[in-house]
Amino acid sequence: EILTVHEDKIVHWRAGACSPSDPCHEKGICMRGKARCSCTAGFELADCSGCQQYFYSVDMSWGNPHGCRACPGEGGKVCHDRGRCFDDLAARNVSQMATAAQMARGSGSCLCSEASFYGMDEQGRSTCAEGTCPAGTEEKDGICRSCPAGTYSLAGGICKKCGPGTKSSESSSSCLKCSPGGISQGSGNTVCEECPAGKYEISRQWCNDWPPGSLS
Repeated sequence: EILTVHEDKIVHWRAGACSPSDPCHEKGICMRGKARCSCTAGFELADCSGCQQYFYSVDMSWGNPHGCRACPGEGGKVCHDRGRCFDDLAARNVSQMATAAQMARGSGSCLCSEASFYGMDEQGRSTCAEGTCPAGTEEKDGICRSCPAGTYSLAGGICKKCGPGTKSSESSSSCLKCSPGGISQGSGNTVCEECPAGKYEISRQWCNDWPPGSLS
């Protein structure tokens, strides 16, 4: 048996019976012999009076005072996979008092995972849909991750390996040419090697022998 509050009145539920006449707030179906409603998408609790995770409470029209609206996002990606939505569940988690927690409502805005992510929709909610990762990083799973040594990236781009004759350190936005006398072969180099005595550098990629009689 369950006791809930409906329109400021205590309502008694018991298996096999539903009271009041619309126990599911028009947000679900009360099945015979069941003590809980089968709620439509976005709603939860025994009487469908609460919002599921990634949904938040909104005031609706007269006669249908409570609704649950989905957090911003597209294709099932809440906050575009770039942040966390301040939904009703998040609002309850930050509330310090049990009574206040049950009444807490989220705003539906997204807390972006990176400072470079932003965006706002027509409802005034933060969406995190806009913005890119800075140079020297690459977006993966909604986070700007540093490019490893031997690679680089431009703003909003992916990490690419440095070409022959160049090198880079971690989080680089460009590749550095080897200094005269230094070489790097292949791609993805983190250091340049100096040509040994008796050899000279060609195109910062190869070391060639000095001709006989030459000074190195």
